[in-house]
Amino acid sequence: MLIKSGFSQKQIADYFDVDRKTIFNRIKENWPETKGNWYDARRLLLKPSLIKYVKQGYSQQEIRGFFPSPISEDGLISRSQLYNIFKDCFEGKTFDDLQKLYLGNIIDSLIEQGFTTPALITSNIKAMNTKRVWTFLVNNKLDYAISLISSYISKGFVTTIQLAEQLGVEQSSIERIIERNMRGIRTEKLELFDKPRARRLILEADNAEVLLLKLGYSESTVKTYRYKNTVDNVINTLFDGMSFAEAKLFYTNNYLGH
Repeated sequence: MLIKSGFSQKQIADYFDVDRKTIFNRIKENWPETKGNWYDARRLLLKPSLIKYVKQGYSQQEIRGFFPSPISEDGLISRSQLYNIFKDCFEGKTFDDLQKLYLGNIIDSLIEQGFTTPALITSNIKAMNTKRVWTFLVNNKLDYAISLISSYISKGFVTTIQLAEQLGVEQSSIERIIERNMRGIRTEKLELFDKPRARRLILEADNAEVLLLKLGYSESTVKTYRYKNTVDNVINTLFDGMSFAEAKLFYTNNYLGH
């Protein structure tokens, strides 16, 4: 248990009030293949479990919950202990390295089998949810995440609300990817969809922020625009340089729907 809890050989010796030679002999007796080496014993005992937890989609904090410690305040090994356990057991690799490798291979296999969306992938990985799967795709398989968004746009799901609903993820995450990584799609979407809708919806909006909400921008995104003082910039883009007041006046007098 103490080896699994991240104790060093000295800490184990101190815990039982024996010398390190005694611990060496006990390890050698119980796990002959280690020849008494504490590091080899730890790899032998922990490596299979760590791989299993990573493949099941557990976070590093959740994996920590599987390793009790009799001397810590919360009854678990520390974050630094777990970090070192990963590095010791996997030749210097971190949790993130292993997640990218093992979980990445599983997700690749699921996608090949037709489990293409975050929700479908989630249903096949024990400890994952759609948010985690999407975050993993964005961080490690961005090209796939972009192609997934493009696929749904081509099917007619053109607002970020619609895309978020189809993918089962937060709207703001879709907006960020389109803004940062899909500028061509963003421009096309503005010209073919957002601009015409903005001309109609501005008649129902009292201010610029209300208009953006009506267009499907998430509240968190509008809040960010407000914080960065860029709401006017978005409006200028939607109305080819006009301010909200100018566009409101122009389309109130010239909207063809009247």
